[in-house]
Amino acid sequence: MGSCAAVVPAGHHSAAARAPLLGHGGVAHGLERKRGRDERSDSAASGVAGQSTARVFCSREDFLERGIKNNPDRPDLYEALARLYKEKYKDHEHASEFFAKAVALPGARTYNRRFSAYELSYCEGREREAYQRLRQLYDEGEKERLPTLITRLKFLQTKLNIPPDQRIPDSNR
Repeated sequence: MGSCAAVVPAGHHSAAARAPLLGHGGVAHGLERKRGRDERSDSAASGVAGQSTARVFCSREDFLERGIKNNPDRPDLYEALARLYKEKYKDHEHASEFFAKAVALPGARTYNRRFSAYELSYCEGREREAYQRLRQLYDEGEKERLPTLITRLKFLQTKLNIPPDQRIPDSNR
């Protein structure tokens, strides 16, 4: 694969520049698809078809990590890496960490805070922390009381043996 580059002027929001360049998946997705095509043809020739998918994910992870290193103030890069960990690697702890890093930056999407807590709720040994974060969101009001948040809270209440008088009411959604 040849070298690819996209220049986005400083101060320009990458999400706005990303779609015209490569569609909704962003630069990493476009490179992943191109590399995937190249590697599929290479692997078919060499008989190593199963390895190309792992290389594509590693390539995308490396691409995002380099992007973060060069643009540490870009919440969309942290969010993209969190989604990669969540959806491709099923690594909930790293996904939670990168959603949290995204939300700590100016211009981050507010749902990243909720996503970080959701992902943490799937981490063995971190249930109490996840419960506290989800409960804090729930206590902020109706706008945060989304079905997934309520479902995860109820699951954790049962798992952690939260006393009935401290649980959220069953009448929610």
